Amino acid sequence: NPFNGEATLSYTIPENGTVRLSVYNAIGGRISELVNEMQLSGQHTVTFSSKDLPAGMYTFRLEFNGADESKCFVIKMIH
Repeated sequence: NPFNGEATLSYTIPENGTVRLSVYNAIGGRISELVNEMQLSGQHTVTFSSKDLPAGMYTFRLEFNGADESKCFVIKMIH
């Protein structure tokens, strides 16, 4: 998934819960935390800007903890 400049990430959570969306560089260092808060169920979007970052591969990790459900998703994108 190549991107240049900005990437808009959309996700849907099944119920109210805590969402954490973090960005990691190619060697596994966390470079940014885009979201870390309670959110209502439904669709959400967040924009990630790679303006000050070197070209490379970045991993986005979404963690969700709700009352009945917990999930973790990982997506890799190349800048």
